[in-house]
Amino acid sequence: MGRLTALLVACNLMVSAADTLYSNGQPNTTSPNSRGMALFRCADNFTLASPVSVSSIRFWMVAQPNNFSGSITYAFYNDSSGALGSVVSTATVSNITPVLLNQIPGNVHSIYLVDFNLPTPLTLAPGTYWLELHDGSNLTTVANPNATNVLWAIVPGVSGNAKQSSVPNLPSGNTGQELAFQLLGSVITVTPPSTALRFVPLTPCRLVDTRQAYAGPRTGEFGPPQLAGASTRTITIPATTTCSVPQTAKAYVLNVTLDTVENQTGPVDYVTIWPAGEARPDFYTARTTTGGYIANAAIVKAGTGGAVNVYASNNVNLILDINGYFTDSTSTPTLLYYPVAPCRAVDTRGPVYSSLPAPYGNQRFQARETRTLRLPGSPGCQLPAAAAYSLQMTLAPGDLTNGNAVAFVTAWPTGLPQPNISNMNAYFGYAVANSAITPASSNGSIDVYAYDATNLIIDVNGYFAPDDGTGRGLSYYPVTQCRVMNTLNAQFSGSFGPPALIPTPDRTVAVPAGACTGLQFTARAWALNAWVVPAGAAMPYLSMWPSGTAWPNISQLNAFQGQTVANSGIVPAASNGSIDVRVAATTHAAIEVAGYFAP
Repeated sequence: MGRLTALLVACNLMVSAADTLYSNGQPNTTSPNSRGMALFRCADNFTLASPVSVSSIRFWMVAQPNNFSGSITYAFYNDSSGALGSVVSTATVSNITPVLLNQIPGNVHSIYLVDFNLPTPLTLAPGTYWLELHDGSNLTTVANPNATNVLWAIVPGVSGNAKQSSVPNLPSGNTGQELAFQLLGSVITVTPPSTALRFVPLTPCRLVDTRQAYAGPRTGEFGPPQLAGASTRTITIPATTTCSVPQTAKAYVLNVTLDTVENQTGPVDYVTIWPAGEARPDFYTARTTTGGYIANAAIVKAGTGGAVNVYASNNVNLILDINGYFTDSTSTPTLLYYPVAPCRAVDTRGPVYSSLPAPYGNQRFQARETRTLRLPGSPGCQLPAAAAYSLQMTLAPGDLTNGNAVAFVTAWPTGLPQPNISNMNAYFGYAVANSAITPASSNGSIDVYAYDATNLIIDVNGYFAPDDGTGRGLSYYPVTQCRVMNTLNAQFSGSFGPPALIPTPDRTVAVPAGACTGLQFTARAWALNAWVVPAGAAMPYLSMWPSGTAWPNISQLNAFQGQTVANSGIVPAASNGSIDVRVAATTHAAIEVAGYFAP
């Protein structure tokens, strides 16, 4: 038994048996040169090459006898260009007994080993982070930080990036030192994903319409009556008689529209769509606290017999359109997803917001106008001609944001007749967003029809094309639908939970490190659903994009009236699966996962 292990055992320290995941080095325990900085608000960075579960922290301190408080507050931060970014996790651990290693000769200080368990193991994705430690229970205010004579030992003779953060009476900045600490726990074994699925586009088609006046030939599960509140309807999508959806479909690309106008039913807390045969997940596919019409896209895994379940919290009419499906069948040509840096291909609002030329910019849609948009021709993006595009579409009915009502907007491949579907609605004239995987013509063109005058913004995050043999193309892997972040729920911690999102700083969300199961650190894009609760205050936008890259001036969601609203979409991720989230005003928010794209 080594001396360090013997000391831990002798002092009965409750440290979990674990591997050393990271070591920043150890101090010289016999020399005064091992003295380091004041423990208060000290932080040092570290890099992980693999996903890990951190169960305990070990560090060395220099202190006068009886000056250590017996409690440590720790905080893990994401790295932000060499500085401390958003908080990943923080907690205070009490009743810690340090292990005396050596009395420094000729000095009142001694060197101690401190080893403590985290209250809950912390999952970290590959990447760079910062660890901050504080002797006590408050990371933000220290009345007299030098009074306790507690110091974090340094690694002698090594230069590093350790920092002292700004608090009263304590200098800040880079110290040029390395702090002595280790992280213990276990390396997470990445489970091979399920069967890879590829995309097959369909001519956009209306599957379900529960409105008596508009149902047409749709009956039974595909037609009237409206959904009753607190009830579930099972819809076997391949049994449709109005669209062509094969039994080989393993996930559906849907557009979900709630209509509270036809039967004057009022607000709907939420509607959830999930695979038949599975338990209903904590997942809100669509929400409308204002009533009217509201649309949200969804990629939904096929359940038993190809069916999906639909649960409505309140009475509401439901419209389901389909643009395509994902399959593992080799009997039909399929497409892979190629993510691109999110970019703005269309913004018709003019020079206040965009310098794009017509027809992509500076040319508002007129009522009943159909416009052809060849997406590879937009100077706002660099896109190839593709079979389909992953789009984020935003209606701004007014000159800049809000304006008059827009009954619906429809997008479809150029060269085909306009289908009887809709992508989005702005019933109250609010700015509103929705995503779409939109099939395109052979030259990458789509047609867009606006029933009423409006401005339109289209952001692009990727495209679907045949496998080009480069390995860049990604398959889709559906997972059990799951809420990975919720700032309204204290059971979610760190970057996954409270407090509410604020305009600065951006929040980094390491999606695969959250509480959801089956998420892979190899994911290069996520199928996400997000919703916000601004509590009545205007919240102009929420953006999500790959961590480690500059904000791309795009948005996924808008709540100018302070309303609760949801929107989904494909969001490219960093190499460790992380995304950054930015909001234009303080709001509570949640992020839910339906699947991911990976090699």
